[in-house]
Amino acid sequence: MKKSLVFILMGLVFASCTSSPYHNKEVLRTLDRLDHTMKSKNEIAARKEARIDSLRRLCSQTPDTDALYQAYDTLFREYHKWDVDSAFHYAYKKLYLAKECGEAKLLADASLDLVLQNYISSQYLAAITLIKDIDTAAVAASGRLPEYRYLWYEIYHGLVQTTRQDSLRQTYRQAEQEYLNLCCSSINEDCMEFYVTQAKILIPQGRYDEIISLIQGKLAAPPYHLSIENRARLHYWLGRSYNAKGDDDQAMIHFAASAQYDFSIPIKTYGSVFSLARLCLKRGDISRAYRYIVRSYKNAMDMEDVMHINRIAHLLPGVISQHEQYAAKNRRLMQWMILSLTVLLLALSFTIYLLLRNLRRLHKANQENADNARRLRESNHIKEVYLGEFLSMFSEHINSLERYRSILRVMSNKMNFEAIQQELRSDEFINAEWTYLYDKFDKTFLGIFPHFTEEVNALLQPGKQVGGDVPRGKLSNELRILALMRLRISEPTRISKFLRLSPTTIYNYRVKFRNAARCPREEFEARLMNIGE
Repeated sequence: MKKSLVFILMGLVFASCTSSPYHNKEVLRTLDRLDHTMKSKNEIAARKEARIDSLRRLCSQTPDTDALYQAYDTLFREYHKWDVDSAFHYAYKKLYLAKECGEAKLLADASLDLVLQNYISSQYLAAITLIKDIDTAAVAASGRLPEYRYLWYEIYHGLVQTTRQDSLRQTYRQAEQEYLNLCCSSINEDCMEFYVTQAKILIPQGRYDEIISLIQGKLAAPPYHLSIENRARLHYWLGRSYNAKGDDDQAMIHFAASAQYDFSIPIKTYGSVFSLARLCLKRGDISRAYRYIVRSYKNAMDMEDVMHINRIAHLLPGVISQHEQYAAKNRRLMQWMILSLTVLLLALSFTIYLLLRNLRRLHKANQENADNARRLRESNHIKEVYLGEFLSMFSEHINSLERYRSILRVMSNKMNFEAIQQELRSDEFINAEWTYLYDKFDKTFLGIFPHFTEEVNALLQPGKQVGGDVPRGKLSNELRILALMRLRISEPTRISKFLRLSPTTIYNYRVKFRNAARCPREEFEARLMNIGE
C-alpha cells in the first residue's frame, strides 16, 4: 500500500509539473514576489485606508490655511489613482481653498490637479477646457511646468486612442506629436517626465539600448531620491524597451517589478500588469495571465479608465478562452485526484478498522491504549465528516455543470439549434446558481452571526427597521448589503456585482441606512462592524 501511495503522489506531481509554463529562475522569482504582493492586497489596502483616515482627522484639526491646503493635497495624492470620487472631492476642496486664499500659485496647482483627475477618468475634453484656463506662469512658479506640458501630451494621446472619427483623430495626433516634441526639447533630467518622454521618442526609433542605459542610470540613484511611484514608472518603461527589443525575460522582470511597486502603494491605474499578462499568455502561463488581466480590468473599471479598458478588451477574450480550456483540464485532473483520494480513504479506513479491532482485543490489558483508540476514532470521524462535506459540495457543483452540458449535448445531437440558442439565452440556469449561492451565503453568514438581524435593527430607528418579513434563516437584499459591509466588503462595485444590483442602488441603500440610524449617521458603519464581537 505504501508503494501504491508513493506512485500516486508521484503521478500527481508529474501531472502538475507538465502543465507548468517555462520561466527562468530570475523571472520566476520576480513573478513569485509579485504574486505574494497581490495576495496581500487586503492588508495593503487597509494600511492605505488607515493612512487616509489619519489624514482626514488631521484636516478636521488644522486651523491654519496653508497646513489645511497641504493636507488636502496629500489626500488628493492618496486618492488620485485609487478612488475617483474621493480624488475629485479633494481636488475641488483644494481649488475652493486656493480661490479663498487668492494665491495664483495655489490656484494653478489646484487647477492642474483637477485637470489631472479628469484625464485619469478619461474626461479628455473636460480636461482640455480646464487646462486652457490655467496661468502657465503660476504653474511654473509652483514647480509643475514639466508636468503641465506632459499632461497636454497625455490628454491628446488619450483622445487619439479613444476617438473613432478619422479626421478628429488626425487633428489630435498632430497636437499629440507637437506636445511630445515640446516636452522633449524643454524638460530636463531633473523631472520624471524627461525619462518618459525620452522613452516615447527613442523606442519607436529602435534606440533601445540608449533608453535602457538612461533609465538604468536613473534607477541607480539612492532610493530616497526616487518615490515608489516613480520607480514603478521607470521599471515600466524599461519593460517596454526590452519588450520592443525582443528580450521577453527582461521585459517580464521589469514589468513585474513595476507592478509590485504599483500594488504596494497601492494604486489602480497602471499599464505594467496588462503588459505582463500579454507576455504570460505568450509563454503559456495561463493562470497568471488570467489573474493579471482580471485585476487590471477590475481596477480600470473602478477608475473609469476608458483607454485602458479598450486595450484590455482586445486581450481579454483570448485570455478567457484559454483560461476556460486550462480550467477544464484542471477540473479533469481534480476529478482524478478526488477519485484517487477516495480510494486512499477507503484503504485507510480499512487499515483503521483492522487497527481498532486489534486495539479492542487489547484494551482490557492496557487502559491507556483503549483511551488512545477512542481518541483516534473521534479524530478520524471528524476528518471523514469534513472530507465528506468537501466531496459533496465539489460533486454537487460538477454535477450541476454536467447536467447543463448534457442538456446542450442532447439538443446538439438532435440538431435542434434553435433550442440550443433558446437555452443559452435563458437565465434560468444562472438564476438557479445565484439562488443557490445566496442560500449558501445566508446560511453560512447567519451561522457565524446568528443574531445579525436583531442587532442590525437595534441600530435603526423604530419604523425604519428591516428584515421583518424575511423567513428565519434567510436574508433580504438590504440585510445582505449590511452583511457584506460587516465582512468588510465596502466597495459599491463589488457589492453590486455580488447582489446583481446597480452601484447607484447600493449607494442609495447605504445613505438610507445612515439616515435611519439611532446613532449619529457617520458612526453607523463603525457600529455595524462591531456586531458579533
